[in-house]
Amino acid sequence: MADTATARFADRRSARSRSAREAETAEVERTAALLRLLSDPTRLKILHALRQGESFVSCLVEMSGANQPTVSQHLTKLRLAGVIRARREGTHTFYTLEDPRAAAVLDLLLDTDQRARGRRLPSRR
Repeated sequence: MADTATARFADRRSARSRSAREAETAEVERTAALLRLLSDPTRLKILHALRQGESFVSCLVEMSGANQPTVSQHLTKLRLAGVIRARREGTHTFYTLEDPRAAAVLDLLLDTDQRARGRRLPSRR
């Protein structure tokens, strides 16, 4: 009887361990996908602009220096990935940074960039 109980406990522990590994693998995959999205300079410029607040395509075109079809394509990729959110108002579509992980990565990257240039940013706490 003790052997049966031990075997059941080991099976449950193994299942929990496997489940934890699968969850960890899924999180690593989601993080890798986010980093791939952030690896494009135009998308970084767009997200940096959106980090400042809501914006629409023509403004993002001006801020990024890319042409309108390119910005629209990048916005679609970011929206489908859940990084940004789109909101229609009349003939305009407004975009907002939605993913807090992307915002945190941008803050970290931009903060690091500012430090590398010798500038001190205000504390975020």
